[in-house]
Amino acid sequence: MGNGSIDRQHDSEPPAPIRNFMDPRLDFPQSVRLRKSYIVASSYRCGSTFFCAELMRTGVLGAPGEYLNVGEGRLLRDIMMRRLRVDSPENYFSKLLGCRTSRNAHVWNEGALSSF
Repeated sequence: MGNGSIDRQHDSEPPAPIRNFMDPRLDFPQSVRLRKSYIVASSYRCGSTFFCAELMRTGVLGAPGEYLNVGEGRLLRDIMMRRLRVDSPENYFSKLLGCRTSRNAHVWNEGALSSF
């Protein structure tokens, strides 16, 4: 850069890593009407988080995550409910569908079946 300008690309900090499926950066930009849904039911430590991350990476099967998880002290459902500013299951599902349904109208849920 011969004119003394500063390369700003190197001055900015990288974005913070996404640490869980509740991150707002994983929301879809536009709400669409749900046409199909599916559930990923799994047992503890079976690779379901990796599997759902790969499904999300396709961009066509919604954004699978532990939206109903309240076990093991993680309370991911409560984290997402606070982020969406809802206080009832009805409002939670409505807002969840609004931000996590992909353009081909899929939404998902992952949940561990620890009692089976």
